[in-house]
Amino acid sequence: MKKSFFKSKRFKYGVVAHAITALTIVLVIVLNVVFSNLASRFQWYTDMTSSDLFSLSDEFKEMLKDTTEDVRIIFCADPDELMADTTYMQYIYKTAENLAAEFDNITVECHDVIKEYNFFKRYADTAASHIYTTSIIVESGTEFRLMAPEAFFIFDTEDSSRAWAYNGEKKFAAAILQVTASEMPLVLFTSEHGETLANDASALVNLFVDAGFAVDTVNLAKEDIPEDCRIVVINNPRYDFIGMEAETESVNEITKLDKFLDGLGALMVFEDQRHSENLVNLNEFLEEWGISFEHGTYLKDYEHSMSIDGSTIVAEYETQGIGASIYMDMSNNLDTMPRTLSKNSMPVNILWEEDALESGTKQVFSVLSSYDTAELIKDGKTDSTGSRSLMAIARDKIIVNNENSLNADYIYSYVFASGSPSFVGNDYLTSNSYGNADIIYAAMRAVGRENLLADLKYKAFDDTELNITTAQSTRWMITFAALPPAIIGIAGIAVRIKRKNT
Repeated sequence: MKKSFFKSKRFKYGVVAHAITALTIVLVIVLNVVFSNLASRFQWYTDMTSSDLFSLSDEFKEMLKDTTEDVRIIFCADPDELMADTTYMQYIYKTAENLAAEFDNITVECHDVIKEYNFFKRYADTAASHIYTTSIIVESGTEFRLMAPEAFFIFDTEDSSRAWAYNGEKKFAAAILQVTASEMPLVLFTSEHGETLANDASALVNLFVDAGFAVDTVNLAKEDIPEDCRIVVINNPRYDFIGMEAETESVNEITKLDKFLDGLGALMVFEDQRHSENLVNLNEFLEEWGISFEHGTYLKDYEHSMSIDGSTIVAEYETQGIGASIYMDMSNNLDTMPRTLSKNSMPVNILWEEDALESGTKQVFSVLSSYDTAELIKDGKTDSTGSRSLMAIARDKIIVNNENSLNADYIYSYVFASGSPSFVGNDYLTSNSYGNADIIYAAMRAVGRENLLADLKYKAFDDTELNITTAQSTRWMITFAALPPAIIGIAGIAVRIKRKNT
């Protein structure tokens, strides 16, 4: 009698083989699901993007290493919702998780703002804006900062809906340092002279805030400059500052600026060629620092311009002196320096002789210049042609100890002067096409002894391609293609040898 197929060895072996195959597939699927969830939960990934988009930079870690106060980063939605949002929240949440993994004093919490209204009541009652499911709160002690997700990104100036870079490290560092610092260094914008004040110079204010400063205004005729002030900004004044004509010392604004710089402060001045001639006292004060403006003139350069009328000129970077050194990091890290623009720019004159460039302990250098094709326009006509300084930096060297020793330590006070308020206008500082913001950051770095956040760079999304060589990709392919079969083969050989010996 013919043996049934279902009782044959062929059928039995086939069933076993198919069962093993099915179980293997199920096991692979289960392992893949489990590993994917664990990887998402514990941030198991290797960042191979050229900008290290998903990793904490060494500069970021260094900046926060001395922060010992407990910090809570609070998200207003469940982790699953945050990770599902690939537009904004996933990037921010990953950075926060990396922070918590790197620093023992930083924790991340997720609370649903809709379900846990009472938890957020304190923040909602004291914050200027509403709390949404996308809000981020950084808190330490009684201090906190409430931020919107858009603040962590840099957006295209032509398409405001398109984020082209992630700026999460700088935003988190600024918030953490702000809520943990007992006192933040201060930047003051002068008022009562027709200036462009802080509330009208949002981009410039944001640069200072991102660099770790607090920002406020000051009326020098009525107020003194506080000790924690590091920078005073005079932005596009129309009317002069009170000087020697003051009836009492308490209203002499020029004297207050002088004392401030004697105390190792820094002054930034942005004058407009239409009003510069009115600023007699201020300009006389700047001349003591080797700086003067050519009132009633501005530069055009049709060959190096971003406007048809030639008034929005492209600046030329200096190659020597203190002016060149303040943006040395830019030139060392970039193949091509970004275009820096100055509109209707009034030339800045360096008063002291070129071979000395100093008077006593003071020195002055050009920071940016026009190209030699620039034309100086005076009374509507071309007065001369040639390269002229667009921005100058002056510094005063002060001995802080060992005054009579050859090993004395020096620190400096600074004056920055530009003949174009548009240099720090919102359009130029927020554009990713121009280097104006980088120059201001470089100036901040030259100014202070504080740990400025200007060293933290944004991470462009356009640079998220795999940053590995052909040889590296080959090694990865061989590793993942050969390793699993090798493990299975070794296991099979071991099983066969064991069976043979039993």
